[in-house]
Amino acid sequence: MRVSGLVFGVAMLLAGEGLAAPPPAAAFGRLPQVQQAVVSPDGGRVAILGGAPALRTVSIATVDQPGLPALALGDVETLSLRWVGSGHVLARVAYQLPPRVGRRDILRLERNVAVNVRAEATSRLLDNDPTSQFLTSQPVIGVTEGAAPRALVLGLAPVGAANANMDTHLARKGADAERPFVFALWSVDPQTGRGALVERGDYDTVEWDVDRAGAARVRMEVDALNHTSAVMVRAKGARLWTPLLSNVREAELDAYLGYSDPEDAAYLRQVDGDVVSIVRRNLADGVVTPIWTGKPNESASLVWDPALRTAPAKLSG
Repeated sequence: MRVSGLVFGVAMLLAGEGLAAPPPAAAFGRLPQVQQAVVSPDGGRVAILGGAPALRTVSIATVDQPGLPALALGDVETLSLRWVGSGHVLARVAYQLPPRVGRRDILRLERNVAVNVRAEATSRLLDNDPTSQFLTSQPVIGVTEGAAPRALVLGLAPVGAANANMDTHLARKGADAERPFVFALWSVDPQTGRGALVERGDYDTVEWDVDRAGAARVRMEVDALNHTSAVMVRAKGARLWTPLLSNVREAELDAYLGYSDPEDAAYLRQVDGDVVSIVRRNLADGVVTPIWTGKPNESASLVWDPALRTAPAKLSG
């Protein structure tokens, strides 16, 4: 009876005041006031990306110190935040370069701005490297820990001389004059934005995965001439790259699910007839451990810890 009386009372109230007008269609496309909030590794601060749509800011807040300063990012598209240690947060932004003489297209560039805990912009990653400026997107692949944490960023590097550690195909490609740059992995100081070259890829390299120390452990390759792809791995303590997946179609690269640092292992999705499985494969000895098994119409995904670079045995379906 109490429930029915409450319903009756609400109905009478609505009847007396009239139903509210539905929100306009524009309200459903409105950007949120807070786009993202990320906690620093030491748990002491929260970086908040938000504000008006055309005036996004990065704010650094703590539980017991309200009213801390914020950095206005200007007229840019804001994409995400990521801490590098507990002293800097990376604000990933995108902006457009207007057409210039001899070029009609509009270029969209994605860059990473380092912001300290006083909400001051300290650098733009790889801004001092003229070669990496030709790359429209400079994704952050990982971050290191310790007293001087750094960001691992995908950039470019001149082709240079062949390196025994690269498993290079430069001689076979013979494309030095056509493409003077290759993808490269850079270790960047967020305070200065300056980077040190970690790995220079070859003409097939498209991406890396790194461990918590910033060392490259997995390298993805796409052979545009033969239309095949490969995943190369290098175990901790090893010097040379070895194939994990080879001669697969580019679409089959999604069989590689990620690298786990504590286990020094790669996670893979495998299909064998009517059985789909997720397995963990150690890079050092190749031992395979099943993690999940299902049918083709079933699916599961790993839940990754971005700070630890590890995937627990628990999966989400």
